[in-house]
Amino acid sequence: MRRRVRTCVSALALALLAGASAAQETVAVRVLPQPLATNREPFRIGLQMGFPSEPSGLLGAAETNAWLEALRSAELPAVRWPVTAGAAPYNWYQGVGPLELRQPPPAAPQAAGFGTAEFVQLCRLLGAEPVLRVTVPPFVRAGVDAERTREEVQRAADWVAYCNASGSQPLARLRARHGHAEPLRVTRWELFSAGGDLFAGASGAYQEAMRAADRAAGLSVACAEAPLGEAHDRYVGEVLRRLQAADAAERAYFAGWYGALSLANDALARLRLGGGTVFWPDAPEQLLTRAPPAKRTLTERGRLIALFNRFPAQTPLAVEGSSASAQSPFQTVAAWTADGGALVVFVYNSGTEPRRVRLDLTALKGAFAFWAAEQLAADLTARRTAETVPVLRKQKAGSALPQVVLFDSLPASFSRLVIKR
Repeated sequence: MRRRVRTCVSALALALLAGASAAQETVAVRVLPQPLATNREPFRIGLQMGFPSEPSGLLGAAETNAWLEALRSAELPAVRWPVTAGAAPYNWYQGVGPLELRQPPPAAPQAAGFGTAEFVQLCRLLGAEPVLRVTVPPFVRAGVDAERTREEVQRAADWVAYCNASGSQPLARLRARHGHAEPLRVTRWELFSAGGDLFAGASGAYQEAMRAADRAAGLSVACAEAPLGEAHDRYVGEVLRRLQAADAAERAYFAGWYGALSLANDALARLRLGGGTVFWPDAPEQLLTRAPPAKRTLTERGRLIALFNRFPAQTPLAVEGSSASAQSPFQTVAAWTADGGALVVFVYNSGTEPRRVRLDLTALKGAFAFWAAEQLAADLTARRTAETVPVLRKQKAGSALPQVVLFDSLPASFSRLVIKR
């Protein structure tokens, strides 16, 4: 059903229409060989996952294949779990063994059927690395109550042993009785403290005990980093502020795409600081939308994640001619890919006007043979015939590449260019 556009958003649409019809301004962007960060992991966006709303149907529903295939297309490098509200630690003992004997976590009483083994199974099906989180309680962080602290540290070490131990180790035998004879091989673990930084001695105590529970090389126990948050640029912030005066349908129509852009803006700021896997604060269900007949497709946020992940950027480079500020409505970020075989360029334009981007690569002194571009742009002036603003996908490719690439950046768009050597 077509909905009436409110006055505050009508003015916005008129401004966007005027900007879109104006002559494109050319922005000259020169990529320099100087790296902003080196020797870091490829920049990827993973997923934070709480307890699923329907855990019993997560892996067994009729549309499971469509659900998994859609989510797999986001090419998530890792999934972090569990993400619980507040500082209460997750008791992993309550999420193993026969389903009928499990106790649901207090934060999600409906999720008794989803535990460690189910999470690892989901990650394997997605082709993502499982990251298990150990919540450090406030009394541990504060350095008080030594006895309870020892209990919590031992609980974390036992979790590692349950997942990774083999042979006659008691927790390995318990896992086998639960139907998993082979180790789950979870090598990435995170310590999380809802109250702030960990107490000085707590992190070391956890890491020592957890590594002792799995002597295999490669076990990583790190303090969790902050997930991606909403870092709005000036224009996005103004759009979202104006939408607060609109009704719920109006906010949902426009805010979905602008919310995705604001998180993409934050991701670019993280990329400039170096590589690594950062996490998007959504559940898997929120990255997917149902499309008839009984199919699943990625939402706007899921499609943006795919743009970042498909060619992982590792070494960001200095650029001239585009703002490096996270508050700018137009940004260009360039980086070498993880394998060093291509340059990946992200073009972010949340403003009202289209831009012609003149991408100058001469300073790199490289021989480039092929380029491809993919752009997601919201059609903000479209007639209201759907529940959400249409997001257009544009693709373009070229070969026999000169040292200068011309590229059109639409309003309210996010683009990725891959330029191969």
